[in-house]
Amino acid sequence: MRMSQIVLIWIFLLALPAHAQDDFREWAASQRQKYNQFRKEEDQQFHRFLQKEWKQFRVMSGKREDPAPKPDDIPQAPLPGQDKQTPTPSSSSPKEEQAKIRTPYPREPSEAVSPEQAPGSSVSAETEEGKQLIRVGMLGHKLTFRLRPAWGDLDLEGVGEQQVQRFWKQFAGLDSEPILQEIERHAQELALGDWGRLIMTHRLARAVIGRDSEKNTASLLAWGWLLKGGSAVRIARSQDNIVLLYRSRQKVFQEPYFDLQGKRYYVFGEANPSQVSTYQGSYTGTEDRLDLLQQGELSAKGPRKKRNLKFRFRNETYQVKVSLCLSRIRFLNTIPQLSLSAYFYSESGKEVKDRLIPQLREAVSGMGQRERVNFLLRFAQMAFKYQKDDSQFGRENYLYPVETLFYPASDCEDRSILFSELVRQLLGLDVAVLDYPGHVATAVDLPQVEEGYRVTIADRTLLVADPTYLNARVGMVMPDFSEESPEILPLWEPYSESG
Repeated sequence: MRMSQIVLIWIFLLALPAHAQDDFREWAASQRQKYNQFRKEEDQQFHRFLQKEWKQFRVMSGKREDPAPKPDDIPQAPLPGQDKQTPTPSSSSPKEEQAKIRTPYPREPSEAVSPEQAPGSSVSAETEEGKQLIRVGMLGHKLTFRLRPAWGDLDLEGVGEQQVQRFWKQFAGLDSEPILQEIERHAQELALGDWGRLIMTHRLARAVIGRDSEKNTASLLAWGWLLKGGSAVRIARSQDNIVLLYRSRQKVFQEPYFDLQGKRYYVFGEANPSQVSTYQGSYTGTEDRLDLLQQGELSAKGPRKKRNLKFRFRNETYQVKVSLCLSRIRFLNTIPQLSLSAYFYSESGKEVKDRLIPQLREAVSGMGQRERVNFLLRFAQMAFKYQKDDSQFGRENYLYPVETLFYPASDCEDRSILFSELVRQLLGLDVAVLDYPGHVATAVDLPQVEEGYRVTIADRTLLVADPTYLNARVGMVMPDFSEESPEILPLWEPYSESG
C-alpha cells in the first residue's frame, strides 16, 4: 500500500457522513493492523535477504542512443524564387539575413545541480510536539518536514554487509509512515513525479543525517524510505561507498548500470563505480519502476532569467520575449538522459505555454496554415545558435522545450522537440519525428500542400519540416539526408517506450 493510497483513504473518510465514519475507522484500523503486521514480517524477511551472501556485478558504462556524428555546419536553403520546384540548396543562392542572437545567459557550472546536491537544506533547532523541523530546498521552495529525533541517531559503522544488516534492523524499528505521508504530500503539491520524489527523499536524508562525512548513512536512510514508499530502488557496496540504484520505466543513456536477474539498475548521483556487490532479494511492493517522463507541470519559483529571441521572416524582424525560472532549469538538468522519444511526450513547461505560444499566436494571425508552419520553422531555425551538444555540454544532452529557450545554443533534436510542440499546440496539426542517423527532423500533416518531400506512416502522408535546415520551408530536406530513410515516430500515437 503506497502512501498515495493511504492519503486517498483518509480523503474518502472525511467525505463520509458522521454516522458512517465510525464504522469506516474501525475497518481502517483493522486494515492498518494487518498492514503493519505484514510489513513487520516483510521487514524481517528482507533482513534475512540482506544476511545472505551478496553478489558482485561489473558496472557497464551507459552508451549514447545515436552514436552517428551530427553535422558540424548547417547548410542554407535557397530562398523563394530561387529554387522553384526543387527543394535542394544552392551554394550561390543569396542568404536571408540572420539576426544576431545575444546570449547573455551562458551555461555556467553553478547552473548545473547534480542529484546529490541539496541546496537550501537545513536542520532547525525548532521542535513541534517532540519532532524536529527539517527544511529542504526543492524547485525554489523551502519544504518543511517533521521527524522524530531518533531518525538522526541512525548510524553506520563501516559499509560491510553486516553493518548494512544492522542499519536495516534499526531503520525497520522506527515508524516510517508519518514521514512518507509528508514526502508524498510535498511531491503531489510540486508535481515532482518519481524522479523528483527520489531527489527530494535523498536531500531529506542528507539533511536529517547532517554530517557530510556520513553520506553513506544518508544514502541508506533514503534507500529505506524509498523502499517503504514503493520505489524500485536498492543499494550496493563499492569499496568504501554505498551506492544508491534505481530502476526506470524508460531507457536511460550515458548512465552506469548493471543487470540483476534480467532487471536493469542505474546508478544514482555522480558515483561511477566499475564494480559493485549487492543483495539478491527484493523488498515486497517495489516492483514498479520509476517513471522518468516529465508529464506534470512542475511548481517552481525563484529567480528568473529573461531572454529576447529574434529572427526574420518574409523580410520582417520578429522578437519574442521569455522569462525562465532557474530552479526549473536546474531540476530538468538532473534528469538522466532518456531516449529521444520521451522528450516529444514530456510536459513543455509554463514558459512555453503561457509566454511563448501567445506571442507566436499573435504573430501568425492572418497567415494561412502553410505560412504558419513556415513561420514556426523559421523561428526554430534562426532564433537560436546552432551548436552540437558535445561542444556546449561535453556530452549528448537532449533538451526539454524550456531548456532550448534557456541555453544559448541548441542542435537538431532540441529544435525538433520545440517545433513539434509549437505546431501541435499552436496549429493543432499532427506531427511525426524523423530520426536519421546523426540528425533529427519532423514531418507535418499538411494534406493541402502538394509539392515537397513527403514521408508515409500508418497510411498517412506527411510533409517534411526540418527545424534545423536554415531558411528551409516545409517540404524541404537537408541535402545530406535526401536519400536517407529515417525511422518515423508518429506523435499522435500513445507513448509506449519501455526501459
